[in-house]
Amino acid sequence: MTLLLRTNDGKESSSNDVFMDAVHLLNKGNIIAIKGVGGFHLACDARNEQVAEELRKRKKRKDKPFALMAKDMDAIKKICLVSPKEEEILNSNRRPIVLLSKKPFCNLPENIAPGMQKLGIMLPYTYIHASLFSDRLDLLVMTSGNISNSPIQYKEPDAFVALSSIADFFICHKNDIEIPLEDSVIKVFEGKESIVRKGRGYAPFKIAMDMVKSDILALGSEQKGAFSISKDGFGYLSGCFGDMKDMKAYQIYQYAIGKSLKDIDSNPSIIAYDMHPSYITTQYASKLEGIKIPIQHHHAHMVSCMAEHNILQKVIGIIYDGTGYGTDGAIWGSEFFVGDIKDFERVGHFKYVSLQGGDQSIKEPWRTALSYLHALGHDETEYITVPGKDKKTVIKQALNAGLNCYPSSSMGRLFDCISSLLGICQTITYDAQAAILLETILDPDEKVGYEYKIYKNKEEQLEIGYKEIIENVLRNIDEGISVKIISARFHNTVCNITVDMAMRIREMWKVNTVVLSGGCFENTYLLSGVLERLRKEGFDAYYNQQIPINDSGISIGQLTIGGHRGDSGDGSFCPEK
Repeated sequence: MTLLLRTNDGKESSSNDVFMDAVHLLNKGNIIAIKGVGGFHLACDARNEQVAEELRKRKKRKDKPFALMAKDMDAIKKICLVSPKEEEILNSNRRPIVLLSKKPFCNLPENIAPGMQKLGIMLPYTYIHASLFSDRLDLLVMTSGNISNSPIQYKEPDAFVALSSIADFFICHKNDIEIPLEDSVIKVFEGKESIVRKGRGYAPFKIAMDMVKSDILALGSEQKGAFSISKDGFGYLSGCFGDMKDMKAYQIYQYAIGKSLKDIDSNPSIIAYDMHPSYITTQYASKLEGIKIPIQHHHAHMVSCMAEHNILQKVIGIIYDGTGYGTDGAIWGSEFFVGDIKDFERVGHFKYVSLQGGDQSIKEPWRTALSYLHALGHDETEYITVPGKDKKTVIKQALNAGLNCYPSSSMGRLFDCISSLLGICQTITYDAQAAILLETILDPDEKVGYEYKIYKNKEEQLEIGYKEIIENVLRNIDEGISVKIISARFHNTVCNITVDMAMRIREMWKVNTVVLSGGCFENTYLLSGVLERLRKEGFDAYYNQQIPINDSGISIGQLTIGGHRGDSGDGSFCPEK
């Protein structure tokens, strides 16, 4: 492979040793864009706080943790705790990023992963990467080659345009990359490999689906765009292409669909997609040939887990996430279902709150907290500090008038509310930041939870009130209780509520199998706490492992549901005939 070292204005280095020069440049505090097998990375010395901060500034990545690449396992073990299973995965031929707990006295700069107790680290997986290290240089930042929230760059001409303001130098090769793939992200949970993001080495993922007979294309979600295709009794899950609202990401996603259909020789007769009417995937589905089957977001989450574990019987589905369009037009996100791989009944959820601001409420947790306090009749100004008094006044007026407000049962927004009330995060710069930081700071030794109420609403569904929870949080704040204790108590409360609801539903419906899915269950404390309590109560409990528990895994659920509904000829699920 012929390698070229270029400056960021495209001039080629005259050196005969690209790697010697690259190591020297990295040691001197330069940022280098490196073309790999799935796209470009941006690399710098991970021990150099100043250059890491400069990379954040240039890349417009204020807080989101950087991925790291280590010279070898010894370099990793100097800064992180590594279990035998984690070491096995790090050394595997797929070489993913693995999320590892930092050692208590980890000496890396804080700006590598601000506020985090875990680091995402991988080992070199090409000769190019392995040649960038030296005795002095044992850890590199190895982050995606892009401006934050944009697709990874993978074509040289485009990369020079997009990254020349970030990278000081480029290392390129002549091999073309047809479809970009991010590095896969893995964590070890209960001693097993659990997929956070499927990418290089893990996608496409092949799963046996004997129950699905037709060729089907499932379009996935919008924010973590990934699709699935069925052929001859197997499902194929793609890598994650990012936010479909980004035009470049959407174009790559469409191209990947076309290429995958050709490679697998699939001719879909059924198109399954998220039922949200405004999603780009919904608009895309309308342009495709075939039977159109809209799938409820949280049912797809539930069935993605059922398909992975080959569960065919009726289950209790518990789905916690941030956003999902409900059958009543509200935004769901704390759902208790009883159902199977074809149908579901919603039997419980958290009480709706009127959130103000649409997508802005997701980006600004203070806005969500203000909405909850307004619903409870509390003085919003007492607990929330927001830059600009006028902004808070405008939102209060909008809440009073019901302007740009929407009903939501989202568990993700409830986590955001608590994070804001505790002063942990008021504005997010990456997905789920407020909830992630809320988990990170909790005291694991605190076992107390708050009081809560569950009652039947007018639809005869079990409804969980948020009033008692939030008022207990506010009282603890007034009492000067540590935010670490309050966070733990809130988490414990959600765990207790989840199992209480499961027990009530089991009594009513005589179902003992529970399926857990949705992005909020990326929270390890929440997932482990719920599983421990469910198993203690005698439930058979399952969660996503090889299929991501977040939105990048729902297309497998759509594929399964679409197959059963389409093959049964049930036209009630087909708005376009």
